[in-house]
Amino acid sequence: MKQATEAAKSTVSMPAGSRRIALVAMAAAIVAALIWQVAKPETSIATDLRNGNYSVAFERLKEKAATGDAWSQNQLGNLYYLGLGTPVDLKKASEWYLRSALADWPDAQINVSLMYRYGRGLPIEPSRGFAWLRHARSNGKEIAEPYLAWIAGSLEQTPSQMQAAKRKYSTVESLRPEGFK
Repeated sequence: MKQATEAAKSTVSMPAGSRRIALVAMAAAIVAALIWQVAKPETSIATDLRNGNYSVAFERLKEKAATGDAWSQNQLGNLYYLGLGTPVDLKKASEWYLRSALADWPDAQINVSLMYRYGRGLPIEPSRGFAWLRHARSNGKEIAEPYLAWIAGSLEQTPSQMQAAKRKYSTVESLRPEGFK
């Protein structure tokens, strides 16, 4: 966790044109989360993920995610994002991330934020990306802090745009995309 925090802090001084580096870092963070996820008790799914049995984990995650389990929804999004156990599908990844994020799962909130910020399976909407990071941080996800600092320091959004996003997206439900069920 400390290494991930330090790596994210280094992006504070990242030039605005370094999206590729940020996307690689996002993929690395997702892989690390898949391997070391300990937010849930030990399960056969977590074991399958750690052991690289992605096809088996994918099938089990589909079943659990369909029941509304936020951890499973986020993990399923990770598999779609990385193409592990299934072909890469950024649209499906973003849909599962959104379901999990709307259920207040902070890891998924960070994933959704990055998908919005970089247009990966979702339209580029920096204000929504910023708002999702704020919700992840309020849910105790400290890794959101360096991302928030980078947004402020890079002037990716002006202070008035950030204030407007805080007002417009003050609740998780206010971030639900129109027509998303």
